[in-house]
Amino acid sequence: MFQKLSKFATKSFLVWMLVAAVIGFIFPQHVATLGKWVPYLLGIVMLGMGLTITPNDFKMVFKAPRAVIIGVCLQFSIMPTLAFIIAKSFHLPT
Repeated sequence: MFQKLSKFATKSFLVWMLVAAVIGFIFPQHVATLGKWVPYLLGIVMLGMGLTITPNDFKMVFKAPRAVIIGVCLQFSIMPTLAFIIAKSFHLPT
C-alpha cells in the first residue's frame, strides 16, 4: 500500500506542484494565509523525497562520489551567486 502511494506521489509530483502554482497565481490572497505552514509543508515534501531513496542509491554515492561533491560545490557557489545577480537585477533587497 505504501509502495503504491509512494510511486503515485513520485510520478505525479510535478503535476501537483503545477496545480498549486496555478492556484496560488489565481487566488494569492487565499494562498498567502498558508504562509505560516510553508516550513511544515516543505518538511513533508523533503520527508517524502527521502523515503524514495533506496540503499542502492547510497551505494552508488559511495562508489562514485564525484558527482555528489561537484553538486555540493555548485550548490554553495553558483546558486548564491545567481540569487544575488537575480536580486540585483530585479532591485530586490539583498
